[in-house]
Amino acid sequence: MARGLSLGARWRRWASRAVPTAGGEAGGRLGRLPTWSAERFPDAETLIIIERFARWVRQAQGHTVSGRPSGRSAAAGLDFRGYVDYAPGMDLRHLDWHIWSRNRGRHVRRYADEAAGRLVVLLDTSGSMGIGDPPKLHLARKLAAALLFSGLSELHRVAPVVLAAGRAQSPGFGEGQAFAQVGFDLFGAPEAYGATNLVTAIGQLGWGPERADAVLITDLLDPAGAGAVLDALAGKGLRADVIRISAPGELDLPPPGTPLADPEGFEHRPSPAGASRDALERRLAEHRAAGPIEAARRGAALVEVSSDTPFAEALGTVLAALTAAHAGGASR
Repeated sequence: MARGLSLGARWRRWASRAVPTAGGEAGGRLGRLPTWSAERFPDAETLIIIERFARWVRQAQGHTVSGRPSGRSAAAGLDFRGYVDYAPGMDLRHLDWHIWSRNRGRHVRRYADEAAGRLVVLLDTSGSMGIGDPPKLHLARKLAAALLFSGLSELHRVAPVVLAAGRAQSPGFGEGQAFAQVGFDLFGAPEAYGATNLVTAIGQLGWGPERADAVLITDLLDPAGAGAVLDALAGKGLRADVIRISAPGELDLPPPGTPLADPEGFEHRPSPAGASRDALERRLAEHRAAGPIEAARRGAALVEVSSDTPFAEALGTVLAALTAAHAGGASR
């Protein structure tokens, strides 16, 4: 491992090893990941990068967003809860090899981690996330899947959440790598649609206040502003960081008179000219600039990622930014 490189750079170098494509050796390399299917999200290549990322953060101790302790017990440790039959996706580290060696079947030891934390991964699938080539949602759902799986690999309880059109959808908190496919199916299903109303959608979450770390993956184009979004998350007991996905040139206005299509509805209106154009450009710039300011006021990190960034490189950017933002913190 090269000395002097940042954590994110070391990950990008490590991840740049040849990754098999869907037609290659993926089936034998996925290990504890759910069985790959061509019809399901993520694709085989993405699954391998997700697995590598989970292993990397575990080995490098670089996972700064890892869930907050539940506080059930003052003593850290694993509480043995019994055996269950092995199923694909379960952690092979807990397979009881003594039982296996006696030909008595494949049984997995189940534990409740008294020091485990809770992590919430929220994915914005509003209509504006469909902007870009590729669309912002294409990279956003991959990042959400990687954070979900790495959190489960760290034995945390993780809740995947999809936010769109003022509504929230979530199966709640789950644990164990077998739960990964539940989150993958949730993140992979929706297309970008509806108005961006993150504040209302967060209010629809079926829990709260629930102490947990959270990562919100969004373009942060909620008219209410970044501060209102972060306050809504705090109202649910979530200490959140934000990954803002932007498409190149998405806020650049076309020439005056050119039809503008609303990505969150069906309206078309001509691009403004003159003073109206100047005012709109100023509002767009102010809205975007307010994101980092409001995040910093609340002790949150805001990570900027372009939608055309390769997946492994984007993971490196997120890892490096969150590590730098929370360096020295005892526990997020």
